[in-house]
Amino acid sequence: MDVMRPARSLSLPAARGLFAAAALLLAAGAALAADRIASEIRGAGSPTIVLIHSLGGDRSDWDPVASALAKRHRLLLVDLPGHGGSAAPEKATVKAAAQALEQVLARNKVTGALLVGHAYGALVALEIAASRPKLAAAVVVVDGTTYTQAD
Repeated sequence: MDVMRPARSLSLPAARGLFAAAALLLAAGAALAADRIASEIRGAGSPTIVLIHSLGGDRSDWDPVASALAKRHRLLLVDLPGHGGSAAPEKATVKAAAQALEQVLARNKVTGALLVGHAYGALVALEIAASRPKLAAAVVVVDGTTYTQAD
């Protein structure tokens, strides 16, 4: 039979230390969220072209066109959450994927980008353009569907 024992109380300095440690861990978790998305920069120029793959793909899907585009443009290629080198998402939705990509754009100081999305990637690009218009100067939709609530 288990006997319940009273919890030990912490001194004020110990409690403050635990609180500070917990706050640091939460802040580190938020910072790591953007690092959970694999991405790479190629080339140079303006505007930045962000290439967003389709469902089940990864950033290497863009290799045939990326090499030509990188000769004259700065490219940001990403692996959406749960794809390629990116960690699985906590919640698999277009909005969550867009928010993860927004963090990558912020980390790379990208605004006024040309977002190019293929199929599912097009929905992610449209979500970013609709929710954060300063991040996207234009959106190119490749094999996309009508923008509807996909989740």
